[in-house]
Amino acid sequence: ISLATALVRVVYALVLGAAILPLFSVVNLVEGTPSATQVMDELKAFESLWSQGLILFGVHLFGLGILTMRANYIPNFWGGLLLFAGLCYSGLHLAKALAPMHLDQIVKIEMVLSLPMALAEIGLAFWLILKGGKMNVVPANHS
Repeated sequence: ISLATALVRVVYALVLGAAILPLFSVVNLVEGTPSATQVMDELKAFESLWSQGLILFGVHLFGLGILTMRANYIPNFWGGLLLFAGLCYSGLHLAKALAPMHLDQIVKIEMVLSLPMALAEIGLAFWLILKGGKMNVVPANHS
Protein backbone atom coordinates (compact mmCIF):
# COMPACT_ATOMS: atom_id res chain seq x y z
CA ILE A 1 0.00 0.00 0.00
CA SER A 2 2.87 2.34 0.82
CA LEU A 3 4.55 1.82 -2.54
CA ALA A 4 1.28 2.21 -4.47
CA THR A 5 0.47 5.39 -2.53
CA ALA A 6 3.92 6.79 -3.28
CA LEU A 7 3.64 5.94 -6.98
CA VAL A 8 0.23 7.59 -7.24
CA ARG A 9 1.72 10.69 -5.59
CA VAL A 10 4.53 10.78 -8.19
CA VAL A 11 2.06 10.41 -11.07
CA TYR A 12 -0.09 13.13 -9.48
CA ALA A 13 2.92 15.46 -9.37
CA LEU A 14 3.65 14.78 -13.05
CA VAL A 15 0.04 15.48 -14.03
CA LEU A 16 0.07 18.77 -12.13
CA GLY A 17 3.38 19.65 -13.75
CA ALA A 18 1.74 19.10 -17.13
CA ALA A 19 -1.30 21.07 -16.01
CA ILE A 20 0.68 24.28 -15.53
CA LEU A 21 1.98 24.24 -19.12
CA PRO A 22 -1.15 25.99 -20.47
CA LEU A 23 -0.53 28.79 -17.97
CA PHE A 24 2.79 29.51 -19.68
CA SER A 25 0.84 29.73 -22.94
CA VAL A 26 -1.44 32.30 -21.32
CA VAL A 27 1.60 34.40 -20.36
CA ASN A 28 2.87 34.22 -23.94
CA LEU A 29 -0.56 35.09 -25.29
CA VAL A 30 -0.93 38.08 -22.99
CA GLU A 31 2.39 39.48 -24.22
CA GLY A 32 0.90 39.57 -27.72
CA THR A 33 -2.61 40.46 -28.77
CA PRO A 34 -4.63 37.40 -27.81
CA SER A 35 -8.31 36.89 -28.25
CA ALA A 36 -10.36 36.19 -25.16
CA THR A 37 -11.19 32.79 -26.65
CA GLN A 38 -7.51 31.80 -26.87
CA VAL A 39 -6.87 32.77 -23.26
CA MET A 40 -10.01 30.99 -22.03
CA ASP A 41 -9.12 27.83 -23.97
CA GLU A 42 -5.73 27.69 -22.26
CA LEU A 43 -7.26 28.36 -18.84
CA LYS A 44 -9.84 25.61 -19.44
CA ALA A 45 -7.05 23.20 -20.41
CA PHE A 46 -5.28 24.04 -17.15
CA GLU A 47 -8.46 23.56 -15.10
CA SER A 48 -9.21 20.21 -16.74
CA LEU A 49 -5.74 18.75 -16.16
CA TRP A 50 -5.58 20.18 -12.65
CA SER A 51 -8.92 18.57 -11.80
CA GLN A 52 -7.80 15.22 -13.22
CA GLY A 53 -4.69 15.46 -11.08
CA LEU A 54 -6.82 16.01 -8.00
CA ILE A 55 -8.56 12.68 -8.65
CA LEU A 56 -5.14 11.08 -8.25
CA PHE A 57 -4.46 13.23 -5.19
CA GLY A 58 -7.62 11.80 -3.64
CA VAL A 59 -6.41 8.26 -4.34
CA HIS A 60 -3.11 9.19 -2.70
CA LEU A 61 -4.87 10.59 0.37
CA PHE A 62 -7.00 7.44 0.62
CA GLY A 63 -3.86 5.27 0.58
CA LEU A 64 -2.27 7.55 3.15
CA GLY A 65 -5.40 7.22 5.27
CA ILE A 66 -5.15 3.42 5.20
CA LEU A 67 -1.48 3.59 6.18
CA THR A 68 -2.25 6.07 8.94
CA MET A 69 -5.01 3.84 10.34
CA ARG A 70 -2.54 0.94 10.46
CA ALA A 71 0.13 2.97 12.25
CA ASN A 72 -0.12 2.48 15.99
CA TYR A 73 1.52 5.80 16.81
CA ILE A 74 -0.77 8.11 14.78
CA PRO A 75 -4.26 8.81 16.12
CA ASN A 76 -6.97 7.07 14.07
CA PHE A 77 -8.71 10.44 13.80
CA TRP A 78 -6.13 11.52 11.18
CA GLY A 79 -6.50 8.28 9.25
CA GLY A 80 -10.27 8.58 9.15
CA LEU A 81 -10.08 12.20 8.08
CA LEU A 82 -7.58 11.32 5.31
CA LEU A 83 -9.85 8.51 4.07
CA PHE A 84 -12.77 10.95 3.98
CA ALA A 85 -10.69 13.64 2.25
CA GLY A 86 -9.44 11.14 -0.34
CA LEU A 87 -12.98 10.09 -1.17
CA CYS A 88 -14.05 13.74 -1.38
CA TYR A 89 -11.22 14.80 -3.71
CA SER A 90 -11.65 11.83 -6.03
CA GLY A 91 -15.43 11.94 -5.94
CA LEU A 92 -15.76 15.67 -6.53
CA HIS A 93 -13.30 15.77 -9.40
CA LEU A 94 -14.68 12.61 -11.00
CA ALA A 95 -18.12 14.23 -10.80
CA LYS A 96 -16.75 17.34 -12.50
CA ALA A 97 -15.36 15.19 -15.32
CA LEU A 98 -18.38 12.89 -15.69
CA ALA A 99 -21.25 15.28 -14.95
CA PRO A 100 -20.20 18.77 -16.05
CA MET A 101 -23.86 19.67 -16.49
CA HIS A 102 -24.14 19.63 -12.68
CA LEU A 103 -21.09 21.80 -12.06
CA ASP A 104 -23.01 24.37 -9.99
CA GLN A 105 -24.17 21.70 -7.53
CA ILE A 106 -20.73 20.05 -7.43
CA VAL A 107 -19.10 23.40 -6.62
CA LYS A 108 -21.57 23.97 -3.77
CA ILE A 109 -20.81 20.54 -2.32
CA GLU A 110 -17.09 21.20 -2.74
CA MET A 111 -17.40 24.42 -0.74
CA VAL A 112 -18.88 22.48 2.19
CA LEU A 113 -16.33 19.65 1.97
CA SER A 114 -13.31 21.94 1.60
CA LEU A 115 -12.97 22.44 5.34
CA PRO A 116 -12.60 18.76 6.32
CA MET A 117 -10.45 18.13 3.24
CA ALA A 118 -8.06 20.94 4.19
CA LEU A 119 -8.12 19.90 7.85
CA ALA A 120 -7.02 16.38 6.87
CA GLU A 121 -4.02 17.56 4.86
CA ILE A 122 -2.90 20.49 6.97
CA GLY A 123 -3.80 18.85 10.27
CA LEU A 124 -1.73 15.75 9.59
CA ALA A 125 1.20 17.88 8.47
CA PHE A 126 1.09 19.88 11.72
CA TRP A 127 0.63 16.72 13.77
CA LEU A 128 3.71 15.20 12.11
CA ILE A 129 5.74 18.36 12.76
CA LEU A 130 4.65 18.70 16.39
CA LYS A 131 4.21 15.09 17.53
CA GLY A 132 5.45 12.72 14.83
CA GLY A 133 8.78 11.05 15.48
CA LYS A 134 8.84 12.28 19.07
CA MET A 135 7.71 9.08 20.71
CA ASN A 136 8.95 8.21 24.16
CA VAL A 137 11.59 5.56 23.71
CA VAL A 138 13.10 3.94 26.75
CA PRO A 139 16.90 3.85 26.35
CA ALA A 140 18.49 0.41 26.38
CA ASN A 141 20.35 -0.50 29.57
CA HIS A 142 24.03 -0.98 28.66
CA SER A 143 25.15 -2.56 31.96
